[in-house]
Amino acid sequence: MFLHCNGFTKHLQTNCGTLLPDGTLSYVNRYDIRSQSFDHIHSNIALTPTQLFQQFVQRVNSQLPYNKGGIINAIPIITYHNLTYSNEVYNELPSTIMVSLFAQMMKYLHDNGFRVLTINQLGYDTTNSLFYVKNPPSPTSATTTTNAAPIVKSS
Repeated sequence: MFLHCNGFTKHLQTNCGTLLPDGTLSYVNRYDIRSQSFDHIHSNIALTPTQLFQQFVQRVNSQLPYNKGGIINAIPIITYHNLTYSNEVYNELPSTIMVSLFAQMMKYLHDNGFRVLTINQLGYDTTNSLFYVKNPPSPTSATTTTNAAPIVKSS
């Protein structure tokens, strides 16, 4: 998620306003932020937990080139729908994650210096039509949530 909504190569826009100059609905805006779900069954291809974890690592690290000098310009927003211990439920619902894989993902974030924010820490500037992170926690504070959450790391 680009906080200024200007980094989506397939959907060009200059800010996070709701409408584009031609009056059509923008791809991303204050009412429609972009997140990615982890579906282990996608396009009729079943991913192993290892493949899904690798995809997770790639996605959460995809924002690093945009965040330099402590300035946050992009954040991965990851959405989890269902967590389960049951293989039956896991195999039935594409958007279900096994608890053990979720724990591995959270451990990766912790061990690699990411900060997990609650969705209410994402603000919207109505004057400039852009998003920002409100009161980002210090790297030493622990914040957890059960909602979709932006995950921030800057170099």
